[in-house]
Amino acid sequence: MIISAVVSVLLPVILFVYFRKKYNISMKVLGAGILTFMIFSQVLEKLMHMAVIKSNLFPTPLAFAVYGALAAGIFEETGRFIVMKLFLKDNREWKDGIAFGIGHGGIEAILIGAMMNVQYIMISQMINNNTFNQSVLDKAGSNPSIIQSMLTLHDTLVNTAPILFSLGALERIFALIIHIGASVLILYAVKNKKLAYLFLAIFIHALIDFFPALAQAGFMGTVQVELVLAVFAVLILIFIIKSKKIFNE
Repeated sequence: MIISAVVSVLLPVILFVYFRKKYNISMKVLGAGILTFMIFSQVLEKLMHMAVIKSNLFPTPLAFAVYGALAAGIFEETGRFIVMKLFLKDNREWKDGIAFGIGHGGIEAILIGAMMNVQYIMISQMINNNTFNQSVLDKAGSNPSIIQSMLTLHDTLVNTAPILFSLGALERIFALIIHIGASVLILYAVKNKKLAYLFLAIFIHALIDFFPALAQAGFMGTVQVELVLAVFAVLILIFIIKSKKIFNE
């Protein structure tokens, strides 16, 4: 968990420093990537999730997995497209796609990867110090849903092999590569007025997110998901490298 938290913070910082020094990437574009994630993923997408969950439109785990993957693809990739098209008219180079992806994927790594693992570390300390049960009662009061979710988290932390938590560090690396690749692809779509690439990015994003959703629904194991993500990350990394030449044509 500590390794995952450290990687989640350091990786985007290291990438930013490297690309800032080598390509002088724009702080404006980096910030645009951060804001896009916050607005489209953490606000708009979550508002839709709340409405969907309340309406119970997708009652089965598999149906909800499909919905969740599509929602992530549509909101995040459309968000990239809108922000790049409207607010980054003077930033259409390959390095701008990289900067946007570092911002978008980096803030996700910090907010989701690092913060989640810090929470896990704190709860693990309570479990080891035998203060977890009292803490749950103090925070949850008489709310049965909160108590149940905390007990489920307790069982997960106790019964999960430590090596599986280390896979979280790999997942953050894979996710950041994927976000950078998606940002480069969307920027290419905006620059060349090729809307088809937006739909391609949505499809790829949804397909990738579908596998972790399957794992959450109990249809796949954690190791299997990480192997799938590794394959996608390698393919997308190759695309990122080769796309530099395409942008210069």
